[in-house]
Amino acid sequence: MAFVFLGLFAVSAHAATIVVNTGDADGSGVDAADDSHHCTLSEALHGLADGGDAHGCANSSSDTYGTNDTIHFDTSVSTVQVSEDISIVPPHNITIDGVSRDVGMFFSGSGRFVFDRSPTPVAITLKNITFSGTSSASILNSYHNLAINHCQFSGLNTSSYIIYVYSAAVSISDSYFTNNTSIGSVTVEEESVGQTTNVLRTTFYNNTNNALTGPTGGAIFVINGALNLINSTFWGNSSFGIGGAVRIVGTSTIHNTLTINNSTIYANKADIGTGSSSTIDISAMPEGGGIEVGTGSQLIVSNSIIYGNTRGAPDNLYYDDCLVESDATADATRSTNNILFTISGCRINESSNHISSSFGLTSYNSIDHVAYLNPATTPLAIDAGNDSTCATEDQVHTHRPSGAHCDIGAIEYVYPAGTGGSGGGASGTGGGASGTGGATPTGGSGGGSAGSGGATPTGGSGGGSAGSGGSGTGGAGTGGGPSGSGGDTGDPAGDHSTDGGGGGGCSLIR
Repeated sequence: MAFVFLGLFAVSAHAATIVVNTGDADGSGVDAADDSHHCTLSEALHGLADGGDAHGCANSSSDTYGTNDTIHFDTSVSTVQVSEDISIVPPHNITIDGVSRDVGMFFSGSGRFVFDRSPTPVAITLKNITFSGTSSASILNSYHNLAINHCQFSGLNTSSYIIYVYSAAVSISDSYFTNNTSIGSVTVEEESVGQTTNVLRTTFYNNTNNALTGPTGGAIFVINGALNLINSTFWGNSSFGIGGAVRIVGTSTIHNTLTINNSTIYANKADIGTGSSSTIDISAMPEGGGIEVGTGSQLIVSNSIIYGNTRGAPDNLYYDDCLVESDATADATRSTNNILFTISGCRINESSNHISSSFGLTSYNSIDHVAYLNPATTPLAIDAGNDSTCATEDQVHTHRPSGAHCDIGAIEYVYPAGTGGSGGGASGTGGGASGTGGATPTGGSGGGSAGSGGATPTGGSGGGSAGSGGSGTGGAGTGGGPSGSGGDTGDPAGDHSTDGGGGGGCSLIR
């Protein structure tokens, strides 16, 4: 099964570029509009909305204002401080791009962005931006298609939403949301005709939904729209209500599908926040510690880890990985090759999934914002996916499969050099530089940098960085030599060997 996310808008012949040259235009450290020679982000947005140069902002492109205009930032601008309501009605597609520097946007007061309604929906794209700070308002509000790519949302605190999108499509890729507190990190509400929210290679870690009413999921809540989660990680999020990580709800007439593939949903919780089980009606306690699929919705989940999620009171938590409500459904036929602690409530078949009481991810990697697999603690996930439905690469762009079969979860395990495993390593299983059979063996197995049988092997099998047979007499024979099947030429990507024994390319331990 291949998952392809198409762009939200087409390329136009006209595109202006405005360069923001300050984040402190009025001297108070905020992004405020003025008429000076400075070009603030607020001025740039209003200029694009009006279709011409405005205030201190001018089009730096040789092209004219058109239907795909872009805002960049001068190299002197590292942070833009947003303490006011910046609202525009975008007449055409707009991209705000921090380029490769991850320009920071720090929110305070009532700072927020609003891309308000217009007769014709357009596309708003945000790239290479880091969002942080505190605001009394929703950080991003859009009534237009919203694409977020290579962005960070970290340490935000708001009494409203971080991202709220109404009746529009959403695409979030290669981004992460960490340590935020709000009433919903990403909330998408469709009015009548369901749109789709795509989340690809993105992490939600330790986000808290503190809404005491209208539970909206610890990380993502979608109403009346489809939701696809591919190669993404949800770890340690919490909701004071239903759906510790993810919640999707439709109606009796609007039917949605939550599709999850090669994702990791781990240690999230739906709880009441305060109090104890002795003072609370257990029957009214939250449910869906990992995911909740509500009215009119369907669950399809494959090749994913949904494990160790809980619900309940702080002093009495129950394992509860997923909940498919009685007025929702699950496609049990297509929901296979998953790892869960408990399948109760998921409404999928136990026989085609893995139920385990001892599976454990070692830790969350705060640098890469993912959780890597480990053969010692997560052997159940390695080489256990369905090759016909796995995504072609993992969350960090590693090709699948790395071993005999693709892995379960957001991250593909890459065998370390020298272990062989299912796909082999740079030094093979049996050999070092001198191989397993001595200096001049005849047919030793496994590969070293000079072949598996030593310095002058005669046909050793398996792959090394210079081919499994090395440069000796095995040469270009079966599994051997620079042009052998396990060597650099045979598998330049170093992913895995297709023949020539148990050899593979060079890989890293992760």
